Amino acid sequence: MKFLSSFSFVVSIAVIAGFIVGEIPYGNEIATIALIIAMTLSISNIPFKLSDFDRKKVAFAVIINYVFLSSIILIFSMLFYRSEFFNGMIVMAAAPPAVAVLPLTKIAGGNERLSLFALILSYILAIFIMPALIYIFLAKFVSIFDLLKSVALLILLPMILSRFIKVKSSNEIINAFFFFVIFPIIGANRRLFFVDAKLLIFLSMLMAIRTIGSGSMIKYITKKKFGAKNAISYSMFAAFKNEGLVMILASSLFTPSAAIPAIIATIFELVWVAMVEANLI
Repeated sequence: MKFLSSFSFVVSIAVIAGFIVGEIPYGNEIATIALIIAMTLSISNIPFKLSDFDRKKVAFAVIINYVFLSSIILIFSMLFYRSEFFNGMIVMAAAPPAVAVLPLTKIAGGNERLSLFALILSYILAIFIMPALIYIFLAKFVSIFDLLKSVALLILLPMILSRFIKVKSSNEIINAFFFFVIFPIIGANRRLFFVDAKLLIFLSMLMAIRTIGSGSMIKYITKKKFGAKNAISYSMFAAFKNEGLVMILASSLFTPSAAIPAIIATIFELVWVAMVEANLI
């Protein structure tokens, strides 16, 4: 079933299914378990060895994601201050890049080694950055204990479990679990998409700039200085956050509506994936 190997196709079906079916029992629990399994399987294919790598290039990729992209998200979040969208966008800014940047780098012909090391470093840093950044901005709204518990469950646990997985997992299996991450979250938030059309259109414009705009700009800027292969890798770190993680964390720490920015960002990340897979970018 080759169509299951396409991350963009599987997530697109999950979005559509969520809108059609709506909320399901124990949806958040199903999504949480699916995310832990999906991240464990995804990371299990990545060797955590930080030897023999270009420190400057790897650091630059991490800076692009955690400084450049996160700063854009933080600036946009101020437009929704004191709302659930603000809470969700702070979680998004604190999140590491999506694990999907590695296979997408390969598909687009980028520097796989650069993306690999930058991804490893990003997830190690995320253990400390996520709780710190979220608590700095949302200390009045979130329990530090609940925050640390969620980060340990959704990032640290998959990283530990992945070291014990010896069988290489296929993209089809990993994508199938990502389906059960996205589908329940979309269903739980379906009614919220019909509340304020103008607000959602405005949020969609911002997420399009945050994803397609930032990714395209970084690729254009870095291509001349670092070469085409490295520019592709850098563009991935400028376009992607781990939206599945953001959805679960935002909805569990706050309310389901806090996950909406991540849901909309996912849609535009799918557009970016389709453009990359079609070699349009």
